[in-house]
Amino acid sequence: MVTNYQRGYSLEKRAVKILENNGWLCMRSPASKTAVDILAVKNDYKLLVQCKKTTKDKTYITGLGDLVRKAKKYSAIPLLVYSFTRTPPFAVEVRENSVKLERINKHVELDKYLKTLEINDYENLIMGGE
Repeated sequence: MVTNYQRGYSLEKRAVKILENNGWLCMRSPASKTAVDILAVKNDYKLLVQCKKTTKDKTYITGLGDLVRKAKKYSAIPLLVYSFTRTPPFAVEVRENSVKLERINKHVELDKYLKTLEINDYENLIMGGE
């Protein structure tokens, strides 16, 4: 049986691989109980990433306020990278303490988010699974 730790670890490793394949320098904080699982930098961008893997079709991710505060302090983008069972990693910029995730909603894959970020094409992103 796969543990929650193993699911989270797997998602973090997948996220780092996608980031690095897109030219980002990454630092992963293994087994972290902090707000930031991955720090990624590229050109003028800094991402503070929290990763969450869920087996549920609907969930609330709470406790993201610290991620938002740290990102603001360091002029970084607070990013939630998440995945449902058998889905690719998705990304959403965090603006509040909690995010509602539903499998039936539209989501932006991490790879697509990174490409859109590079060309400053925010208008075409689906943010927050809306």
